[in-house]
Amino acid sequence: MLIALLSTLIVLCAVLLISFLWERRKCLRMQQRLFRESRKLERTSHIAGAILKNVHAFILLIDNDFKVLKTNYYQKTGTKKGTEEKRVGDLLMQLVNDILDMSKIEAGTLEFVQATVDVNLLLSDLQQLFQMRVDDVGGKIQIIAEPSRSSCMIQTDRNRVAQVLSNFAGNAIKFTHEGSIRLGYEARDTELYFYVKDTGAGIPAEKLPDVFERFVKLNKDKKGAGLGLSISQTIVAKLGGQIGADSVEGKGSTFWFTIPYRSCGKPR
Repeated sequence: MLIALLSTLIVLCAVLLISFLWERRKCLRMQQRLFRESRKLERTSHIAGAILKNVHAFILLIDNDFKVLKTNYYQKTGTKKGTEEKRVGDLLMQLVNDILDMSKIEAGTLEFVQATVDVNLLLSDLQQLFQMRVDDVGGKIQIIAEPSRSSCMIQTDRNRVAQVLSNFAGNAIKFTHEGSIRLGYEARDTELYFYVKDTGAGIPAEKLPDVFERFVKLNKDKKGAGLGLSISQTIVAKLGGQIGADSVEGKGSTFWFTIPYRSCGKPR
């Protein structure tokens, strides 16, 4: 009786051991498969990043050549040409930049470089840039810079702040056919409040909560991938601030964000 019980116990232990080893083998195979797939995805990500960088460089090269040709044409004929081609090139460049930034966000490698930034000079540079873009296409919009202080120097990433303001201003131009677009800031207790305010079409109330989601486009007829505002939200969060939008349909919109600061300058 005892021998039979021991024999049964040994058989059960053997079955359990075999089952354990079999399951362990399956787990190891699954682990190896997942590892191989992750390596494939990693290689694909690197390849895609490399391709996008090459496309970016190619577009930049074409854009530089186009500027030279356009300048030569203007000098010889006294007339402007190629505005539509330039606009398409700018849109393509923006798409590549957005995809590159989105891939960096996913990988957690979006770069930030802190430096002393002249906020008034930044607004002035952006105002001139976007006024030229509007004038190039014969627009009737006035781009206005509204610095709230005679001087304002802060520590932040100039390129990233400019990127968010540019995303706001670029969207404002798409939806504003006349009137003005104002770029400004206000120095508050512990933060700078930046804004871009337009007199455009405005945003329906039911769509406003979704504007910072990826691939959201308020108007399918407008060019763009719907990534700019989502990227802006991530940038502002990385800078320690908040982002938002206020709008009244038919009257215009105000897109804003805040970043913390210690000191700025004297009020105007």
